[in-house]
Amino acid sequence: MLRDPIERVISHYYYFKHVLNNKLANEYSLEEFSKLDRFSNMQTHYITGDDPNLEKAINNLKTFAFFGITEMFKESLFLMKNTFGWETIDYSRGNVNNKKLKKESIPKETIEQIEKANLIDIQLYQWAKENLKNRIETLDKKSKIELATWVKSFKP
Repeated sequence: MLRDPIERVISHYYYFKHVLNNKLANEYSLEEFSKLDRFSNMQTHYITGDDPNLEKAINNLKTFAFFGITEMFKESLFLMKNTFGWETIDYSRGNVNNKKLKKESIPKETIEQIEKANLIDIQLYQWAKENLKNRIETLDKKSKIELATWVKSFKP
């Protein structure tokens, strides 16, 4: 599952700060944390296995049996269920940090710095999100009805 890169960095920082009580997050502001190379373009890095490279990451994603988008979790889970032929899905929320600041409450300059440090992840995320929307669009009529019912009834 790919996550909005800005949300990922914010979440990662506050996870380090409040859950792990990590020295890094306590010594750095969110903006400073976002500038550290090891936390920039992490999704692309994980997908390529080495230096972040957009083309390589997209090519790798194309070989995956499935990938989804966290911000479209219900839709992603529905497509995953269908892709793998699962009858039911047992899901519960976990690893939620309620101490994390909302993106809207973070200074614009900090958000711009996070964007600057994660340009490749942002491009990858946009490609993956568009790909997911296209997969939904190409569903047959029956599947689209099932998806709409699934989304309405889904309560994690």
